[in-house]
Amino acid sequence: MLSFEEKKEIFRTFKLEEKEISNGRVNFNYPESKQRGLVLARELQQSGNGYVLGKYMSEEVIRKNNYTVDPRGWISVRDFTKAELITVIVEALKSMSGLAIEVDAFLQAQGPLKTVRTTPRKKVVSIKAVKDAKRKPVESKIQAPEKETSPKVEEVKKEPFEASKPAAPVKDGDFSKELESYPLSCLFFWTGLTMSLMETGFLMWRNAVRSYGEVRRGITRKE
Repeated sequence: MLSFEEKKEIFRTFKLEEKEISNGRVNFNYPESKQRGLVLARELQQSGNGYVLGKYMSEEVIRKNNYTVDPRGWISVRDFTKAELITVIVEALKSMSGLAIEVDAFLQAQGPLKTVRTTPRKKVVSIKAVKDAKRKPVESKIQAPEKETSPKVEEVKKEPFEASKPAAPVKDGDFSKELESYPLSCLFFWTGLTMSLMETGFLMWRNAVRSYGEVRRGITRKE
């Protein structure tokens, strides 16, 4: 089992903020966290016990590394080896920020620990290479785009337009006859409707009178 000082040295190699709390215990915060909390490790103490945040890790990572996450979402690192502690810190950083972190330097290191890089390496270019590149003429390999040949449009044959035959002219006499017959047809319609209503009313009234007479005669006979 790693000692308290050895575990602190491993945590210090990452870009974490060390914060002392009560009874000589230490917390490590990750200021670049994109999650709600910033505390990556808490209550690291002389007994070697401590906790690393695991509630943001995926189930696949937890199952792969056989981590035990308590109900509060923390992983106890009391009995972790050097490689296991580095791995759990890296996984916690990934879950809190999503950065790709290099751990080969830790797993293959001999002797003192080296600083872990949490950002991708930048390619270093020497000043001499830049000057040589400026001296060499750059050949333009850009070719002008070829013009796309549009498909040939078939010519539309113009067919002679045949004018439709003119409609037969309407005679004034026919139009006047239609106008004259329109009022008469309306008059006949309303006259027929009125007669029908009057006949219906007469029949209803006659039936009512007959029914009343029959009822009246029945009462008289009883008396």
